[in-house]
Amino acid sequence: VLDEILAFYNVNKIIVGHTIVKDISTDYGGRIIRVDVDHYSNTSSGILIDGKKIFKVTKNGKKQRIR
Repeated sequence: VLDEILAFYNVNKIIVGHTIVKDISTDYGGRIIRVDVDHYSNTSSGILIDGKKIFKVTKNGKKQRIR
């Protein structure tokens, strides 16, 4: 089903939220990126998309490449 959804929207990955996860993470070979972290904890973070590179960015500004 994932391949059909990606093809329908003509994309190669989907970024999802709405379900809180412990940390920003990927699944299905990086084609799904989960970003809805608990912002009331000390693990708050987000993503930065720079061209084709995707980074996890912590609240302290530390960047870690995801894909």
